[in-house]
Amino acid sequence: MLFSTVMYGKGMTNDRRFLERALSNLHEVLEDDGLKFVFSRFIAPAGDAVRFAKSTDRRLTGSMNELIQSATALLIEGKSSLFDVGSRLNDVLLSAPTSSRSDGYGTPRDAFKSFSLLD
Repeated sequence: MLFSTVMYGKGMTNDRRFLERALSNLHEVLEDDGLKFVFSRFIAPAGDAVRFAKSTDRRLTGSMNELIQSATALLIEGKSSLFDVGSRLNDVLLSAPTSSRSDGYGTPRDAFKSFSLLD
């Protein structure tokens, strides 16, 4: 499942620093979306178990590439903050596993909102 946050890369010299900043930014974005529960319940407890790996799911890779292209276009436009770019990316319709919709498409924001139904 994908959920985007966009952040500066300056000062990230190792995996640990990257994860700290990514988790901090993700917490901020989810809290802004009213999804702090999702971070607290599912993401924060698994923060130390993060591993980097290749994706073998072509839908996931394609969706990631689409998000990169969208973020690049928004940043070049120069009218949005990094926080706003990340927020807008979470409304992009993707083919990656994001929902149980019959057409196979959904937005990352909707997928994460479905977690709130679990509590």
